Amino acid sequence: MSPFFRRTLSSPLIRPSQRMPFSTTSRLLNSSTSAESGALPVQKPVGAFRGGLFGFLFGTAVAGTSVYYYILDEYRVSNEMLTEDIYVRYCI
Repeated sequence: MSPFFRRTLSSPLIRPSQRMPFSTTSRLLNSSTSAESGALPVQKPVGAFRGGLFGFLFGTAVAGTSVYYYILDEYRVSNEMLTEDIYVRYCI
C-alpha cells in the first residue's frame, strides 16, 4: 500500500476543530403541537391489502387494454386480408 493511501485512511475526514456542535433549544424539544414545530400532518399509511388490491386492479386493466388493442389490430389485418382475397377472386 502506498504511503499516501495509508495516510489518507488513517487521518480523520473531519478535523476536531472543524466539527460543528449538535445543540437544540428547549422550546423545540418541548413543543407539543405540530403547528408550532412546523411538522407535516400525519397521514394514514396505505395497508398491504389495499395496495395489493389496487395494484392487481391496475395491472388487470393495463393487461386487458393491451390485449384488446392487440386483438383489434389482428382483426383489422385479417379483415383486410379477407377483403383483398374476395376482391381478387371476384375480379378473376
